[in-house]
Amino acid sequence: MVYIQKAIRYIAIVVICLKCSCAYSSPDDNKTDFINKGYLVGLNFSTIGFGATLTKNISRRLDFRLNGSYLGYNYDVNKLKKELQGNARLKVGAVGGNIDFYLLRFLYFSGGISYNITSIAIDAKEAESINVGDIVLDPNDIGSLSAKITPGSKINPYFGLGFSFRRQKKLNFGIEFGLFVQGAPKVKLQATGMLEPTASAEQEQIMEKNISPIIYYPNISLRFSYRLK
Repeated sequence: MVYIQKAIRYIAIVVICLKCSCAYSSPDDNKTDFINKGYLVGLNFSTIGFGATLTKNISRRLDFRLNGSYLGYNYDVNKLKKELQGNARLKVGAVGGNIDFYLLRFLYFSGGISYNITSIAIDAKEAESINVGDIVLDPNDIGSLSAKITPGSKINPYFGLGFSFRRQKKLNFGIEFGLFVQGAPKVKLQATGMLEPTASAEQEQIMEKNISPIIYYPNISLRFSYRLK
């Protein structure tokens, strides 16, 4: 709820700035060379995944944009450490909306809210039996350990600064740099067999404290768009 309240305040500030900009616009602002208020569809390649965008031109200074991106990747834990077997899964992605306010003809500030589906999950156990003196411990007896890391909040305010080229043309492209405010990550542990005591709430809290400074997720994106009309 804290992040949602912050997002609402930031959006309100953007709206006030827009009103002020309109109230004090110069005569040249009315002589706009950009009057096409159509729709654009595009492809987006970013650190939050690959996806699509739908943009609506509101005015010379204002665009409204819907975004959706996703990228999934699996990795064999055995390649990291031969003594283990299992799978590591990385999933990044978000769906949301942005308001782009153009400070200059090609330079804009972007603010919005996104639903973040990013997560890191690892499932691992011993690849072979272990000898402890005269005792042979089977991997299933030793047990398995699973860890999942997710954003502190699924609803993330987003702020960015971008450059849009050929905005008024049929084909255009742009680059954007921004941050998702996702909060301190959460950790969920699960374990079986002899490893079960390691998946305690205390261990989760220790891990969360160690990664608590990671409250932002950086975004660098390239966008290519086509004007429908």
